[in-house]
This record gives sequence, C-alpha cells and structure tokens, in this order.
Amino acid sequence: MARGRIRFLLPVMAIGGFLPMQIDDAFRKKINNDATAFLRSFTERRGRNPALAEKAITEAALTRRRKLDGKMIDLIVNSPDELVRHWTAARSAI
Repeated sequence: MARGRIRFLLPVMAIGGFLPMQIDDAFRKKINNDATAFLRSFTERRGRNPALAEKAITEAALTRRRKLDGKMIDLIVNSPDELVRHWTAARSAI
C-alpha cells in the first residue's frame, strides 16, 4: 500500500494491528520498534504522515477516513473497477 504512487484502501483491506502468532513481550516490542522506525523513515521520505503511520503499527483501530485525512492514503475506493477509473484519470492528468 505505501510503496506505489497512489495509496488506496478497499473496504476489505486493513493496515497494521494484526500479528497471527504467539510471541513474547520482548520480541513483540523489538518487532514494533523496528517496524515503527522503518515506516517512519519511509513515510517521511515520501511526504506522508509519519506519526499516523506509526499509529498504524501500534494501534489496530485507525479508520480508513482517518488514514485518508492523515494523508497515509490518497483515496478510498469501493471496488477494483473504481480504483482503475481513479488510476486512469490520474495517469491522463500527468
């Protein structure tokens, strides 16, 4: 989601807050710290909101609207067809 030029979410997508395995607290903290540092650096270089990106790692309940308002994503689409329409329009505007 964060690597491309257009960042988007479909209704079935989520960012952060899901780790499907049992790990001890020390290892969980290391994973979170490493992921947070990487994502902060990555989003800063791309002019995105690093504080909100960090919350995507540490908190599970960032809404799509909050991600859009915080400039983590560029748009919310309801279907792959809608994504293609937005992407086509963005490409033709360049």
